[in-house]
Amino acid sequence: MPSTTQQNHVIALPFFNDIDRRFADYIISQEPADSTSELYTATLCLSYYANQQHSVLPLDNILLEGKTNEGEALSHQVPPFTDYKDWPQRYSHTIGLADDDKPLILDPENGLLYLNKYYRAEASVADYINNMSSTALSLSTELINQLNDLLPDKTVIDSDNNLEIINWQKVAAFAALRSRFCVISGGPGTGKTTTVGNILALLISQDPDVKINLVAPTGKAADRLGQSIKNTLIELGEKTNIAESILKKIPQTAETIHRYLGFNPGGGFKHNQKNKCSSNILLIDESSMVPLVLFRAVLNALRDDCRVILLGDKDQLAAVETGNVLGDLTSGDKINSFSQQFCSDYQALTKGIQLELSERESPLQDVMVKLEHSWRFKDDSGIGHLAKDVNEAPNPHPLEDSSYFEKYEDICHLALPTKIESILDKTLKKFFDEYLAILRTKEVSTILAKLNEARILCAGRSGNYGSEALNTFISKKIFNQNDEALYHGRALMITRNDNSLKLYNGDIGVVLITNDLPKVYFLGDNNTIREFPPSVLPDYESSFAMTIHKSQGSEYNKVYLVLSDKSERLLSKELFYTGITRAKEYVEIYADHKELLNACKKITQRFSGLLKRLK
Repeated sequence: MPSTTQQNHVIALPFFNDIDRRFADYIISQEPADSTSELYTATLCLSYYANQQHSVLPLDNILLEGKTNEGEALSHQVPPFTDYKDWPQRYSHTIGLADDDKPLILDPENGLLYLNKYYRAEASVADYINNMSSTALSLSTELINQLNDLLPDKTVIDSDNNLEIINWQKVAAFAALRSRFCVISGGPGTGKTTTVGNILALLISQDPDVKINLVAPTGKAADRLGQSIKNTLIELGEKTNIAESILKKIPQTAETIHRYLGFNPGGGFKHNQKNKCSSNILLIDESSMVPLVLFRAVLNALRDDCRVILLGDKDQLAAVETGNVLGDLTSGDKINSFSQQFCSDYQALTKGIQLELSERESPLQDVMVKLEHSWRFKDDSGIGHLAKDVNEAPNPHPLEDSSYFEKYEDICHLALPTKIESILDKTLKKFFDEYLAILRTKEVSTILAKLNEARILCAGRSGNYGSEALNTFISKKIFNQNDEALYHGRALMITRNDNSLKLYNGDIGVVLITNDLPKVYFLGDNNTIREFPPSVLPDYESSFAMTIHKSQGSEYNKVYLVLSDKSERLLSKELFYTGITRAKEYVEIYADHKELLNACKKITQRFSGLLKRLK
């Protein structure tokens, strides 16, 4: 769904907080005393929207109803901001246009009001994409032949029934080779990393000295990207004829975006418009998690000839901070439909494969590909079917069938228990029994492997069934310990990056006690064990249970989803889908059936003007 919708957005009052009011007070203090009530209301709404991670206030699509903070009834059956095009003249001290240096920026053509920094960020991103996607690069005959040798035109997905589909990995590689900017989206197990491995190998074959950097928004995601690339290189070495000398040039480690840019704790980055990074190719994984301002910082720091490849699952949760760049880019036109030139070139490349022709021109149509087949989930996989049904939300919804979960062995739905103790009655009790048994062996690698086999994922931190309450309960019930104690077997998650220790937000470790001394162990590169005294660790918290937001970029064999009806504000299709797709083998869901259906129908919106700025 487009980030800027034509439907009205109704918000019940009162909803403004002290930050909203102080900001509005500041803005109107910069203007003459008369005729500022409209500006005050608009600024309150803009501040509220920014705090809800929207990058813009859509003036034509806002309805306010309810009561003001003073108790006065307020109901706008039509948008309250209908005469805004002359605001830059009426409020000349605070509202400007385009390049004006004013606190607020108005886009009168599209009816959008911005905080200045979000307008600048959005405009920069749009300019970059417009420039990069406007020209298709020509491919040499040698490169075309290499692409054809490396990837077949079609992919066999069912050899028994001779079923083949278009090889979307090849389409994605073709798109990435012919443009300096490319978006490759796909769900779990669709082969995003394998596709990138092929692309990088082809680019290195053209220029052996090309400099490649791999980045991700979090340390956990960066570590996982590096490991995925390593596994992909092993697979490519075994199944393709790519020269070993080429595979060795593909980086096998990734870093966080902040580390790549050279984050300065005092503000800003070492690499910026005046001090560019040296990358020839930049791969950004888990790009759905990258907020707007950070994305702009990355693009500002790149050389004009640098290729950028975005990887991510467009259907996952958006970034925690303001903006939703990947969601914006993938929400406009139908994905996997292309220009006439792209279709003709691909048909010539493959000697006959016909792609779908886009209904209208778009700057994104030839630089964005979705990988459509999951190799992880088989046709009889309940996880695969559930993820698809939650994501696509057909009407009537399949989850309305009370027997839905009974059809599959790898998914299970249980009612949310009235008492938290009951949550350990089923398979979770079995998991903790096995974990306690392995703890007695004191084999660190085995303990970590068991710990990272499964995870309890919650909608939020607070509440009776939030991650904090569940961790406290598990510490007491399973270990007879206080949740703050450094007891034997406690699972810890790092919550603040520490580059000196190479420990990052989201890293999971375990406390083990030997000779009455607690030590914390983490899994390092190449399955090495890293050991730390608790006193040197950055901030951490218990992690038998964690929020779905925190789980992004991670995978577990088994996932236990706890979706409390008290977390209704947090529940959404994206949250449910993200939680489901963290699992590789089994998902157990504790939730009211009605709440599951409501979550499937609730789509998270991030209002933005990015698509409107793409030519």
